[in-house]
Amino acid sequence: MQGVRDGHAFRDGQGQGMVESAGSRQDLSAGALAVRVAMVYAALFFGIGVSLPFLPVWLKARGLDAQTIGLALALQSLMRVLVAPAVSHLADRLGRLRPVMMVAAAVALAGLVWLGGVAEGTGALLAGVAVAYGAFAPLMPLSDAYAVSASRRLGLDYGRMRLWGSLAFIAGSMVAGAVQDLLPARHLIWLIAGAQAVLMVAIGLLPRRERDAGGEQGGDLTEGEGLAILSVPFFLFVTVAGLVQASHAFVYGFSALHWKGLGHSGTVVGVLWTTGVVAEIVLFWFSGTVMARLGAVRLLMIGALAGTVRWIGLSLDPPLGLLFLLQALHGLSFGATHLGAIAFLRSRLPLSRLATAQSIYGAVSHGLFMTSAMWLSGLLYHQFGARGWWAMAAMTGAALLLALPLRRLAPRRA
Repeated sequence: MQGVRDGHAFRDGQGQGMVESAGSRQDLSAGALAVRVAMVYAALFFGIGVSLPFLPVWLKARGLDAQTIGLALALQSLMRVLVAPAVSHLADRLGRLRPVMMVAAAVALAGLVWLGGVAEGTGALLAGVAVAYGAFAPLMPLSDAYAVSASRRLGLDYGRMRLWGSLAFIAGSMVAGAVQDLLPARHLIWLIAGAQAVLMVAIGLLPRRERDAGGEQGGDLTEGEGLAILSVPFFLFVTVAGLVQASHAFVYGFSALHWKGLGHSGTVVGVLWTTGVVAEIVLFWFSGTVMARLGAVRLLMIGALAGTVRWIGLSLDPPLGLLFLLQALHGLSFGATHLGAIAFLRSRLPLSRLATAQSIYGAVSHGLFMTSAMWLSGLLYHQFGARGWWAMAAMTGAALLLALPLRRLAPRRA
């Protein structure tokens, strides 16, 4: 979980290193912080890896029908849109992310425990999902804001911290699948709650006195230098990144179903999914160099272009060898877009607005856009099968065009 490269630091802006030589006290404290942030990402994504595929299984085991399960899943997206920006803005106003993260994690854990041990009936289960996942909603943008703030102030390598989340997501899905084979589905909620408890411990290990938000730290942009959150360039950025990320809805929702329908085994489908995540991890490992050399807007454009190629290719039902190559483009369609978004926020927003900006980006891209794209994907797959990927290619193509004026409207800051 090494967050600082041997021999040089993550470089910011015009390439000014911000961490002293190896062996210094600053290096040691920065390295320890990198490990702890990586642990937060690992715990966070392990829980997502358990919850994302298996919460519907648990809800079905509790007697909910498909329509009500869909409502419960929609509540998760709604809570992300309503709760995350408000809580993240509060964290920015207070100037400390860690205490807000701890409270949110504790409420989420309490909601999960209540779901598993107390809630009875449809109304109680839906209320429990709203509380638990409403509290969970701001943890992703707050974690990203904490990591981005640390990377800008101390020279930590964001990608090498974040990649542990991708690895943990795979582990969470595998563990949950194994547990489902051994235990009744009604017990899956306790695995989700256990992952949340581990996340609380990981957040608690972050430095207690680290002032992790606000404009007083070194390396911050002044309010005059940074973009305003309510500005045309910021919302153009949110639209570009959101369109590319939401274009993954079709592959998230229907790729496994479609590939199995083509005759590929469940094992092959699992390896196809893993190929995409591995490609993402490889890019994150080299993110320091990639972000410094390419910058935010170029990364966003690369992600949009890769997505366009990927979705058109998948729509043609290619042979298995080419299918693996197209899945490897996940490293760019998702990974480059994510790094571009992080680089944009890191270099163009003041630290005192990072959590709020991160949550607005998440609420729009992974909330509004993704929810809409998921609904659209269901209609498209029902009517057109693999040709539904053409609509996803149209989204990434539009994002590529919208990214062209972004460099002029939001120039890169040192």
